[in-house]
Amino acid sequence: MPEYFSEDEDTNDLETNIDKGVELLGGQLIVTRGNIEAALAGYNAGPAARNWLMAPKAEYEERKLRFIEIFAQYLIENREYEIDRAYEEANYKAWGVEKFINDVLYWYNQFRN
Repeated sequence: MPEYFSEDEDTNDLETNIDKGVELLGGQLIVTRGNIEAALAGYNAGPAARNWLMAPKAEYEERKLRFIEIFAQYLIENREYEIDRAYEEANYKAWGVEKFINDVLYWYNQFRN
């Protein structure tokens, strides 16, 4: 994540990396109002993962379907996928995002206990 470092900071310095990681995770905790699971998802996978996790279930499903629709259209228009293949790939990507978030939460809970 070099974009989080200023030009005069050594990205290979352990102390600098720890400071930046704590700063980023702290920012995620503020945004999520202390929701540790959502903060970790945001830290590891970005704001989209955090927002998916914090959304109410109905909104989450709506966002997931919107993601599938947008990504499928992208594949059809830019990659010349057939419609069925585009939606299959988009569903697979959405499943992958869900799986990644669930894996992060699983391991977080393993280490927390």
